[in-house]
Amino acid sequence: MIVHHTDLEDVIHTLHETGMTEIINISKDNPDLLKDTEKATAHPEAGPCSEYELRLTRLIDILKKTQTKPSGFKGMLKPKIKEKTEVEPRTLDELYSYAESILHDIEQTCISCDEQQHEIQQKIDELTLDTSQIELIKNIDIELNDLGTSEYLYFICGKTQELPQIKAKIATISNDIELYSQQHGKGKEREWAVVLAAHIDQKDAVDKLSREYIETFDLSHHTGKPKTVLKSIHQQITDLKRKQQELNQNLSDYAASHLHDLFVIREEIKLERIRKEISKNFSKTTSTYIINAWVLEENDAILKQKLIDQTTDSIIYESKKPSLNPDNPPTYIKIPKWARSFNTLLELFATPRYNELNPTIPMGIFFILFFG
Repeated sequence: MIVHHTDLEDVIHTLHETGMTEIINISKDNPDLLKDTEKATAHPEAGPCSEYELRLTRLIDILKKTQTKPSGFKGMLKPKIKEKTEVEPRTLDELYSYAESILHDIEQTCISCDEQQHEIQQKIDELTLDTSQIELIKNIDIELNDLGTSEYLYFICGKTQELPQIKAKIATISNDIELYSQQHGKGKEREWAVVLAAHIDQKDAVDKLSREYIETFDLSHHTGKPKTVLKSIHQQITDLKRKQQELNQNLSDYAASHLHDLFVIREEIKLERIRKEISKNFSKTTSTYIINAWVLEENDAILKQKLIDQTTDSIIYESKKPSLNPDNPPTYIKIPKWARSFNTLLELFATPRYNELNPTIPMGIFFILFFG
């Protein structure tokens, strides 16, 4: 197809709406054509379309997380069907304006809520880890804020499965190292929570012991005895989860009122972005564009007439049958209506190549006979 640049937008729209063609990238599949022409580029509006699509997608991903989906057999038997919405054709400026009206109202709020939820979850995970560690040493009389290095003393705590070896090592090092331990578990799962207290001069020796035998805990940012700190952490986690639920409810309310509209406007902008990007597969001269595409033989005449009508007969349209073994042709799987359910089986395997046998119906019949 050779199209005057003034008709390009209309031709692209017709090709897209009919869905009868697969565009060929001229620079890859027909590079010889570029000797007399130059490679075309995407429309300048492709960039803004992509930006809006990314912003809308980010917002949709945030709001989708608040939606509950049926799971198990219920989800398989009664999947949620997306509501279809009929829309009137809109210009890009109208699409941008509508997208901005939605984004302006909720984008920053939703992103802020999502970021706060991530921060809260990170804090909950940190506190949960601290809880599991403090539980192991809760019966040892120690102030957690004393852990680490002071002017004269050095404290560490952690867990180990090699308490006898630690005791033996300490006996050979110094009398200035005190060991406190609490056993947990039995048999192969037996381990000990340990606290080592030493004079500051023995810091290097204690560090060496910890590297060899102890999984150390970093709990010095807590203040108080283990049991007191545990109560405080449990309350913090409860408060954080309550705040998390409030944020999730806010997002759920936004999803109820805006999510459907976000899906619709994103789909419209996505289609426009595809149309604006497709021209990068063309070649061009000073006043025309050259388009190469695949089309089914049965649709060839129909497509030609549609393009002639669209451009008022100002398009050069030529088509020819491919060779028996063309380079990289698309595959069209034609299946009778009664056998379309078998197409799912074909998706489990590689799509057959051009001129290869369509295995869909034989596979479907074999599946029925074999599995009943």
